[in-house]
Amino acid sequence: TAEDWEGFKELMEKSDIQDKELILRVLSMYSDPEVREREIRNLSAAFTVLTDDILPKLRRAKLSAMVNVTGRSDEEISELASSNPAELTEAELLYAATLTEDLNKQLSIYNSFTKQFPDDWRGFNNLGVVLVEQGKLADAEKAFAKADKLDNNNANVQNNLGVIALYNGDLAKAEAYFGAASGAGEEVKYNKGIVAIKKAEYKNAVNYLTNCSCENGALAQILSGDNNGALKTLNSIEQPTALAEYLKAVIGARSGKEEMAFSCLEKAVKLDAAYKQLAKTDLEFAKYFVDAKFTSIVE
Repeated sequence: TAEDWEGFKELMEKSDIQDKELILRVLSMYSDPEVREREIRNLSAAFTVLTDDILPKLRRAKLSAMVNVTGRSDEEISELASSNPAELTEAELLYAATLTEDLNKQLSIYNSFTKQFPDDWRGFNNLGVVLVEQGKLADAEKAFAKADKLDNNNANVQNNLGVIALYNGDLAKAEAYFGAASGAGEEVKYNKGIVAIKKAEYKNAVNYLTNCSCENGALAQILSGDNNGALKTLNSIEQPTALAEYLKAVIGARSGKEEMAFSCLEKAVKLDAAYKQLAKTDLEFAKYFVDAKFTSIVE
């Protein structure tokens, strides 16, 4: 594209080049773009820093592509995934699983994928994820192990193996897997935060979960003594949950805000009655155990 003289001046002014003012004065003497370009090239021979740091940032390119893709519709892919998965490619089968929220259908699709493409780690990895969601941890671990064997440096697989170890209560193994999962995204930081909570390393947990508007992020803040920060985190959760309301009740109890404690606890047990039994023995509410209002909520 055309000469970017203004861009050149801006980069030069922001740079640490020793003679930048001299260079700019010399170049401003030429109004003809071709002459100026020639002089810049001459300067670049003497000032190699221009060639290395300034000129590359001024290069511009535009690529245009016209692509026509003819493929199967979502309906056709979903139908074939159920009736004749052998007709689908790897990409189509993986895509088919995203077209349904039914875990059993996803399980069937990923099982088909692993049979048709047994050397592709993605099938076993995704199969393991569905099995975790179904609570079949032993089967999930086997699936992740197969994925790991096919691609033993894959960060996503390492992260998922760490999740299994975390479910099994093996914090040391989980921590090792999460350490090997660098690059797998925010999920790894979240999982490291859970490990830190379980190890009572609450400050570390807060650091790992700092970008998480979630109950565990708030829990880490409560345990580290930041009740105000925890309340702010809980209030930022779009869909209030029983756990979020329960944690707000804990904050109320810790802060001596009785009305908040009872109000949020009442919301929590309405969303999930299981929190009645938890609250009865939770020492966070010990001072309210004989309080009529408290007992009326948890009975």
